[in-house]
Amino acid sequence: PDVIHAWQDETILTAFVACCLTDRPQLIGSARSLRPDEKSELHIRKRPYLRECMKMVLEKDWFTFTINSKAGRKSYAEWLQIDEDNIKIIHNGTDFESMERGINIGHIKNEIAELGIYKDNIVIGGVFRLESGKRPKLWIDILHKLILKDDRIRGILVGGGKMENSVRKWIKEIKMENKIKVIGEKSDVAGWLTQMDIFLLTSASEGLPNAVIEAQGFGVPVVSTDVGGVSEIVMQGITGELFKDEDTENIVEIILSLVENNKHKDMQLSSKENIRRKFSLKRMIDDTENMYNEVFSAIN
Repeated sequence: PDVIHAWQDETILTAFVACCLTDRPQLIGSARSLRPDEKSELHIRKRPYLRECMKMVLEKDWFTFTINSKAGRKSYAEWLQIDEDNIKIIHNGTDFESMERGINIGHIKNEIAELGIYKDNIVIGGVFRLESGKRPKLWIDILHKLILKDDRIRGILVGGGKMENSVRKWIKEIKMENKIKVIGEKSDVAGWLTQMDIFLLTSASEGLPNAVIEAQGFGVPVVSTDVGGVSEIVMQGITGELFKDEDTENIVEIILSLVENNKHKDMQLSSKENIRRKFSLKRMIDDTENMYNEVFSAIN
């Protein structure tokens, strides 16, 4: 091949070795999220060699480095001690039309009714893996306080993971089983998004979260921790609200303000239009093709 395109740090290094052993085709390496040591200790503890090896790869003029967010570019540039201009950004693209075609709205509405959620309820939703980095306990604490202040509010958490049993236990301990529902893993994420009024994300760390892109693409305003590339997706005060701390009372007040003033409804159209334009599948394909053309030009 003339060009090898590899994703994620470890695969980039493997592809680099293969390129060195062959005719040295052009190598494109695409990182996702943030640098390894900003994701979790485990990411870097198992691979302490990554930083020096990646710096070696970057010395080659036949290597092109890309990432999917400004936050990721800044993170990797600092880690590898290079200029940010050496890393090209290609944002994620989402096939919203395909997701829409997969929605069985009748089935979803039946499930919602079985959960005891009705039209006059306000649904705060989340779609994420149930693991420590997503801070599901914080998510539940926020929902608990919201419901105590406004009994119309209900919580729907879509996702599974190693903390699922703990999450269910926490909800049971605060006697909220009838008002905060853990749905588990679902393939029809889009269908569940259509039933949410506000999307809540409480992650300690993120790259460019697809769940936030998808939520806004279906017109769901987002309230999220201001981490990683979330601010590249959410337009503060227009398509959602961002917060920087873990003060649950502050987060609760942010959400209540949106609900009480019906501001979340005003945000719905802006959310959908902005995201479907900025994170379309076509835009991602066009950006990727342009990058390939630049690489081919260098070969010729």
